[in-house]
Amino acid sequence: MIENYNMEDFGEEIKNIRRSLKMTQRSVRERVGISENTLMKIEKGLVIPKYETLELLSLAYKLDLTAIFHKYRYDRSLETILGKIDEAIVNNRPDKLEECYELYLAYLNNNKNTANSPDWELLDCFLINAIKYYRHDLKDFQSREMIQNIRETMQRVNPELRWAHLSKTIFNMWEVRLLILLALLEASLDHYDISINILESIYGRFLKLRNQVVREQKVFLIALFNLSYHYHVTDQNEKALDIATQGIDYGREVSDFTLLHGLYYRQGIARYKLGMDNYMESLRYAVTMLEIMDRKKLAQLYRSVTLKSYDIEIQ
Repeated sequence: MIENYNMEDFGEEIKNIRRSLKMTQRSVRERVGISENTLMKIEKGLVIPKYETLELLSLAYKLDLTAIFHKYRYDRSLETILGKIDEAIVNNRPDKLEECYELYLAYLNNNKNTANSPDWELLDCFLINAIKYYRHDLKDFQSREMIQNIRETMQRVNPELRWAHLSKTIFNMWEVRLLILLALLEASLDHYDISINILESIYGRFLKLRNQVVREQKVFLIALFNLSYHYHVTDQNEKALDIATQGIDYGREVSDFTLLHGLYYRQGIARYKLGMDNYMESLRYAVTMLEIMDRKKLAQLYRSVTLKSYDIEIQ
């Protein structure tokens, strides 16, 4: 989350809710495990609460605090920019990312009083490096420089981050975006073990947040697609099939179909390599979805690559 909220007023409402229930900060801690220090900071508007914290407080107060939290946005125009960023990533459009960066800079200039969160540093790092990555003309030394920049930025923003124990670290959605980009950069250098480790940590985050994320489902779909592909590259076909199938189910569940063609393709190839008879069904779905979306060139590319690589003709 970008800090674009009136945290003082939100904290005051949270405090009033607690008091109306005749609960002390200590009793909240005893009931749901949130420390008095954390609750004090939330009630004073000093921090943005994590999803998990709001979820626990919602249990204690018997109210949906995530819905209340979103009432305190300063300006909802930022949501539009963030949505365009994810669309540009899904559609592999560096030109659109550049437009998003200009919109982001204009937003910052017009909302200087809100630009006081480390998350802005994450967003800036993401946009600058994503634009470079999606231009597809990187040299290896540039990829290494970008990897170093991302790692240093994330470590600076989150000093508790331990790269050797990513699965035990809690990330917000902008850290997740940066981690996906980091995984793609590592894979571009054939560091698939590192890339898979990063994407698996995001998968763990997905399992916890899949029912809480409302506007950022594409981020997790991108992660699942790339994890399935990297399992494919490293001949872990059962895992590739499992993740692709989970991605398809999730895309259907949240009615986001922008990456289903890629996930169906990964599912089909994994089924083929595992000797399953129903692989053609998935491959047909992939191509048909592209044709429905009027992406006929990509559909033809799927057909030609599949014929060349696997001697499979998709009808």
